[in-house]
Amino acid sequence: MPKWTNKGHEFDELGNYFRKNKNILILGYDEKKNNKIKEKLKFLAGKVNITAKKVNTFLYYLIKYFGIAFLPKNTIIIVEQDSPKILRRLLSHKSVQQNKNLFIQNDFFEKYLSIFAVYVADITYSESQCIILTTHCTLNCKHCLNFNPYIKDKSHNDFEEIKKSIDTYFKAFDYCGLFHLSGGETFMWPHCSELLKYIYNNYKDRYVELGVSSNLVVALSDELCQTLHDCQVVLFVDDYTNQIDEKKIEIFNQSLEKLKKHNVNYAINKGSELRWFSIFPPVADYTKLTENDLACRYDKCGYRNSEIRNGFMNNCNYSGFAQRAGVIEQDYSEWYNLNTYTKDKKFELIEYRLGYSEKGYTEFCKYCNGYININPNNFVPVGEQVKGTLSWNRENPLEIIYDKETVE
Repeated sequence: MPKWTNKGHEFDELGNYFRKNKNILILGYDEKKNNKIKEKLKFLAGKVNITAKKVNTFLYYLIKYFGIAFLPKNTIIIVEQDSPKILRRLLSHKSVQQNKNLFIQNDFFEKYLSIFAVYVADITYSESQCIILTTHCTLNCKHCLNFNPYIKDKSHNDFEEIKKSIDTYFKAFDYCGLFHLSGGETFMWPHCSELLKYIYNNYKDRYVELGVSSNLVVALSDELCQTLHDCQVVLFVDDYTNQIDEKKIEIFNQSLEKLKKHNVNYAINKGSELRWFSIFPPVADYTKLTENDLACRYDKCGYRNSEIRNGFMNNCNYSGFAQRAGVIEQDYSEWYNLNTYTKDKKFELIEYRLGYSEKGYTEFCKYCNGYININPNNFVPVGEQVKGTLSWNRENPLEIIYDKETVE
């Protein structure tokens, strides 16, 4: 259950086990992938012994018959994501327990590394962190997970406040996997180049990747593209050219050419190949659930991406997006106040980041269908465009949701 019952000590049992077993062995068939995992753990260097082994036929049979008996003592094992055969063999041995001394790569990074780092190395680590720069966007997707169509008064966030929130975040967290800038359409924010340089110059040794999201339906300057290259940004491009008109497609293609010209590191998510699932509007009246049921549902949902804003951090960015859009009331009491963080609160900081809170759920859980773990088949059209703003009658969650459209 994600409700705090022993704040600052919720992970003590596992954390103390890690302290006694603090060596890490990475196993997988692909040496390059193993080394990438090792590289991502480099912030633990000097405090933890980390090795990576490519599994060959001989090593596989040792694993098959002996499990971890032949491996170094006081070691936890991370199995590379594409090596399920190794995982199954290791789990066939009684001495091996998943999520204690054996971890799948993604599970370890998304949850257990934060626990391992703070208990073993006294390092506060977060796998990812998002900050929203603007709610202005060049598209108006009906099922936007940032709830942008519900925002009637779109705005750019203040540059100095953004910098202050980032500084506050890195005073609390020693290291971050992906530090992620988003919107709206991120590149509509007028200070992107300056902010990227600020983050890179001050914190490049405090994260694995600096990421930016964009739909690329926005004109990019050569200066901005050069900054993206110089600051080693990973650009996540959402390609909705199958859903938008020819004029916007032309803008997209021109911007893409500029990225290529400046050798920007980008990855394209093709809208035609994506499946969007609907977290909102609600398909059931979750307001009737008990407090305990809401906490259980939040726990099973397992969504743990986070947003920072005004020096506060939430443990579900969808909840934060819904608050910003006015879908639910803004309530910073649900957020963690990084402005008042001190080092003696490091364990509760990690607990909150991994889902713990006073209530054990967010207020948005009363209106959210949940992430894919509990909402696997509720799909909606990708990138469907609407005119104007949308509104919702929260007094009756099951009433027709899109009850009002206003053309801007």
